[in-house]
Amino acid sequence: IGVPDWVAHRLWIGTVLFAAGMGARFLARTLGLGPMAAAVTAIVVQLSPYMLPYISRTSVMLLPWAGMGWITAWTVQAARTGRWR
Repeated sequence: IGVPDWVAHRLWIGTVLFAAGMGARFLARTLGLGPMAAAVTAIVVQLSPYMLPYISRTSVMLLPWAGMGWITAWTVQAARTGRWR
């Protein structure tokens, strides 16, 4: 996109953190938590110390972490409805 590497890296990390936070929020809402509790859950996941060792060179290792909330929420929904879709 024609930007310096450090800008592209910040955009990448921001996107991964956003996806992780929204996945955690989606999971919290799926489990029946209120909107404020879901927002706090998203912030806590985004500020997790887990990401610190992976944020520089191996940031691709954060992708499973970012998808964990989404996958868990879909699993809960499938278990509740008896269908996987």
